[in-house]
Amino acid sequence: MSVKTGHERRRFQRFRFSSVIRVRLGDTVQECEMLDMSFRGFLARCPAGWQPADGDRLRVEWHLADLIKLELDALVVHVHGGHIGCTWESRDAESFAHLKRLVEINLLDSKLVARELEALKAETGSKHHGAVH
Repeated sequence: MSVKTGHERRRFQRFRFSSVIRVRLGDTVQECEMLDMSFRGFLARCPAGWQPADGDRLRVEWHLADLIKLELDALVVHVHGGHIGCTWESRDAESFAHLKRLVEINLLDSKLVARELEALKAETGSKHHGAVH
């Protein structure tokens, strides 16, 4: 029996993506730095003194090239050393279309993108029906 690393268990290819994101937790909004992302989620660095807990639900928004605003809900799945790992919880169709394009541009492999979209559809089922194309 072999032990799989986190990367081997990961079904969605992550890529580095440095961007400032606004993270809302209840009435608190903080700017965090997104470090990497995938179709399934992201890793971010939080400001000192502020850190959500495992299981917290967040609203994440960020702007791409001052023209496109993405707004997605996320669930904190791990917290470690000032970093949070989150999975996307809900996606409106427009934000998901922008997320999909961002992944396509960064993965540079249309077959891999297609496989990941199929895996995402299977994983989310009807949870995000209409948002995953």
